[in-house]
Amino acid sequence: QEAIELIKKLREEVVKKNPQNVKAKAVGGYVALREDNLKEAEEVFKDLSKKGAEGEVLGKEGLSAVYAKKGETDKALQLAKEVEQKAPDRAYVHVMKGDLLYAQDKKKEAEAAYQTALQKKEIEPYQEALRFNQLGRFYGTTGQYAKAREFYDQAITVDPYYIEGTTNKGITYEKEGKREKALESYRQALTLEKSDTFAAPLAKKAHEMLDLQKDVERKKRMDQLIKEL
Repeated sequence: QEAIELIKKLREEVVKKNPQNVKAKAVGGYVALREDNLKEAEEVFKDLSKKGAEGEVLGKEGLSAVYAKKGETDKALQLAKEVEQKAPDRAYVHVMKGDLLYAQDKKKEAEAAYQTALQKKEIEPYQEALRFNQLGRFYGTTGQYAKAREFYDQAITVDPYYIEGTTNKGITYEKEGKREKALESYRQALTLEKSDTFAAPLAKKAHEMLDLQKDVERKKRMDQLIKEL
């Protein structure tokens, strides 16, 4: 939350100095989107799409993300295709396509879209870590945990404060039964944001499972000792 507030302030300063800065306006749209203020985000991106060639690309890209979050898949995909045609080097649009295709259970197509996103050169700094995270999440949901962690690590390398990558990495360890490593990742996430909605309860759960596991092992040792006596 602190990071979001800082981004808001920086954006306001940039827009104040240069009201025509379309990239700063796009940041405002994504902040609204992150806060689930879909109406505001939609208004920002619609207005942005009318601000010249660059504004049109950024606006339609943002609108695609808004409609994806609203569950309007066809509209989101159509806008993604329009952005792809106008700006073929953009990466984020392929991340969105991957998300939309995965939601439709088109896993092969989704993986291809995520891989394409990694090959594209044009992406905003605040979207860079996301493309690695989403591919990691894809492999995590298909049971390829080690491969998933490779991409989560890349996301964290790009942005050491990217809490989703750290938390998701912990989830892969937990699914493998490696609770100590999972707890380590959750604790690392909590150093970035102490009140994180996901990391805090996951860390608590992992800690409880570790305690339970230790109790079970302690009981086994006691039972074995009693048996030997």
